[in-house]
Amino acid sequence: MEIKWLKPGYDIEPGLEEGSAEITFYPGIPMDIIFSNQLPQHPQDAEERDWLINASSEIVKEFEENILTRRGLFYNLYPSSLKINCFSIFHFMVRKNKLELFVYSRSMNMKNMGYDLNTVDKVYNNVLEKLKQIKDVDLGLITFRIASLHFYKNT
Repeated sequence: MEIKWLKPGYDIEPGLEEGSAEITFYPGIPMDIIFSNQLPQHPQDAEERDWLINASSEIVKEFEENILTRRGLFYNLYPSSLKINCFSIFHFMVRKNKLELFVYSRSMNMKNMGYDLNTVDKVYNNVLEKLKQIKDVDLGLITFRIASLHFYKNT
């Protein structure tokens, strides 16, 4: 796992620090070992996870038509209380016979990082499992860009 700070953390209000990051990792990393807290911070997170996994299943149709498509993408339109969900875009591509996933998140709380990375991993593996049934593809990388990776220093 590689974590690149695109913009190092800085205080944005008393007790709150924020930065931008890009995390690259191979699917299947045991997130429960890396992160001790695998429970979602909000009950709705588990429902959103299920929604994302189901939505990702539709991507496979794009690859059936053209394995090199750039349209293996979906937006997180899960009906939440947020105006715009934290996970925004999931973009799958097959390059050099490997399934790659690029995820854009507008916001992520460090306290929920383990659960969120595990969710991305589950979405990736759902697509890989379904795609392997129709095409010969290998494991690729997940690149996860987070615009606002934040945590409270005082809690």
